[in-house]
Amino acid sequence: MTEHAGLRALLTHLGHVSPQVKWHMAPHMHHEFNELVLVVSGTLEVHIQGQRIQGQTGDLLTYPQHIWHAEQAVGGDPLETLFLAWHWATPHTGISWPLHATDHTGRSRGLMTWMHELFPPTRQEERHMLHVLLDALLFEVGQLAQSRERRMVAQTKAYVHRYMASAFSLDDLAEGVGLSKYHFCREFKKAMGITPMAFVRQVRVEAARSLLLSSSLTLKGIAEQVGFSDEFQLSRVFRRVTGLAPSQVRDGG
Repeated sequence: MTEHAGLRALLTHLGHVSPQVKWHMAPHMHHEFNELVLVVSGTLEVHIQGQRIQGQTGDLLTYPQHIWHAEQAVGGDPLETLFLAWHWATPHTGISWPLHATDHTGRSRGLMTWMHELFPPTRQEERHMLHVLLDALLFEVGQLAQSRERRMVAQTKAYVHRYMASAFSLDDLAEGVGLSKYHFCREFKKAMGITPMAFVRQVRVEAARSLLLSSSLTLKGIAEQVGFSDEFQLSRVFRRVTGLAPSQVRDGG
């Protein structure tokens, strides 16, 4: 057993899927454990929680306990994976694992490969090392998820600033960061605490505030620069977000 975020993790099993072009698994769920899959080569497509996720070489996919999912190899290249299963030895709440993360550093692959080399353990030292490696692997996957969230938020901010004056939709934002609309909305709100479009409004209002204080542009001119249809929409949204009218900000500045 290992400690992770104050919880004990118990390794259940490890396995390897040798390279196959037409590999697939029908819809199923795991009642007693969580599963982590590393794509060694090829492309693995997973249908889970209303999403279709494609894991490429170096990607990690997590299948939480009691969640239905179906898997299949896609594309022309053979699919090869390493996988392991674990469960928490004590009840827990509030732990969220990424369904999809990318192992940019190669650390996760190294840890999983080492674990597979030690499994099944024949000595106490090997059992202890498996526990240590499992703890390190779960920590690394959690860190990868946080890094992915930071990149997603940074990409969203960059998109909003680049197209500030244009009218764009939620679909455009999701496409800009390479996610489905459903997945993007859920992950963004989890990371930022607000919806993507609420975030867009905040960014636009902040840009309008800056122009109110630093320029002599009319409200209509500011509205055009920050992506509002007219000065009336700008005033309405500005008041809703800040509690002040644009004129109050300009007069105060």
